[in-house]
Amino acid sequence: MTRRVNKLMIIALGVIVGTLYFGCSQPEDILTPVAFTDLNLNVQMLPTAPDGMVYELWLTKDGDTVSIGKFNYDPANKKVLDVNGQPRADGSRFVFDGDIFAYDSMLVSVEVYPDPDSASTGPIMLVDKITNPDDNPIELRFPLSDSLWYGILDFCMVTVSDKDMNSDRTVNLGAGVWFASYQFREIFLVDTIGIDTASFEVYDSTWWPDTLPDGETLSIPVVGLDSFKIDTVKMIYGFDTVAHIAPVLFLKKDTFTEPPFLTTKIRYSVDTTLPVQIQWDNFIQAGTGLPDYSIYGWKYKGWVVSPAVKAAGASIGKMTLPPWDFSSMYDGIDGGIITTGVFTTINPTDDPPLYTQSDRIPPYPGDEFLQNLPNGAAGPLNLLPNENGNTGTVFITLEPDNFVTDTTNFPLIVLARNIPSSRSEPNFNIAGPSDTVTYQLTMHNHTNTNDPFWGFPKITVSVSQH
Repeated sequence: MTRRVNKLMIIALGVIVGTLYFGCSQPEDILTPVAFTDLNLNVQMLPTAPDGMVYELWLTKDGDTVSIGKFNYDPANKKVLDVNGQPRADGSRFVFDGDIFAYDSMLVSVEVYPDPDSASTGPIMLVDKITNPDDNPIELRFPLSDSLWYGILDFCMVTVSDKDMNSDRTVNLGAGVWFASYQFREIFLVDTIGIDTASFEVYDSTWWPDTLPDGETLSIPVVGLDSFKIDTVKMIYGFDTVAHIAPVLFLKKDTFTEPPFLTTKIRYSVDTTLPVQIQWDNFIQAGTGLPDYSIYGWKYKGWVVSPAVKAAGASIGKMTLPPWDFSSMYDGIDGGIITTGVFTTINPTDDPPLYTQSDRIPPYPGDEFLQNLPNGAAGPLNLLPNENGNTGTVFITLEPDNFVTDTTNFPLIVLARNIPSSRSEPNFNIAGPSDTVTYQLTMHNHTNTNDPFWGFPKITVSVSQH
């Protein structure tokens, strides 16, 4: 019982004593303090909390929290459960010993069970301000879900950690997933490599500009080349650098206040027969609208589910489906599952990739399944082993920081898309430098909790007080 409830009980006792002392009648406009509040939860699209986890309902005010109780949920039978997974005796009814309108907001958190710290909230899953339900119903929703609905994210299935800048980009296509679009680029550098045989010519010219304004001077090169050298300049292409050899010229300078102004000009030629071809990988993520949920205790996690993962023996477990019908929309959900890692924002990734061959990787979330795969499976893990009929799905979930397992996903799916069904699909093969290899993940409507095929959870709370 909170201190506020104790205070209200004392006030109520005082009213009773006063009534006995002054008489049994009282004016009709005297308000009776609220002794307790009935809360009835209308739950939609809430997944069953994974093993070892439960939900908890809280009230908050000025940073302080009061727990109303822990529970779980069975979306198939639409039943609110107790912490042991049995239907609650009170069903969806919760009782708070006090007045909820003395608090600012209500929230549902995800908790480890048994709870090692019962006094504080776990990651916040659903929240709403407490207002008069007659004017504005209390609807507990995932934070920023209205903004999340507009999210866009690209992915590609190329590998780059197994290559250098001039390798065949078509090797191991389909053995990686990066959450970015990919472009193969090339450029030809003329004055490089053979620049050490360069010849230089210095010649003079005379410059006759208009008269300078009074009191001004002009600093310009004069006749004579002070020195020059051949130097190496690091040029950046994507996440690679190239040593570009170029001339560096140092000219003599002097200051003139009146014409003529003498100017030095330099010609140089390079004795090289062919330009140098540089090929490089360009990753771009134009995606927007994925909020940073770390303040609420959540992170994103990338996944691939496919029979190819299971067949290779690289599966870490089995996909956990959301409470809506995912099976009819995406392929391979009964296959093996492997993660691409954790991130809180699109750029850069939080967790370093586990299975790449080198650190030559883009600054975006994802991984390449080339080596050190789970269960000692041999790499590379080809997610497209056949020319036709390949099945599988790439998807991204939101995961609470206290999630107690790494063998499956938390059933809160943000984006998903089938992986290409064939290597001949448009945008899959890299044919030339102008090609862009990319697919766009589908954002699920997180605000539509009445559609049987998608939606984030929502709990509408009805209130009665006594």
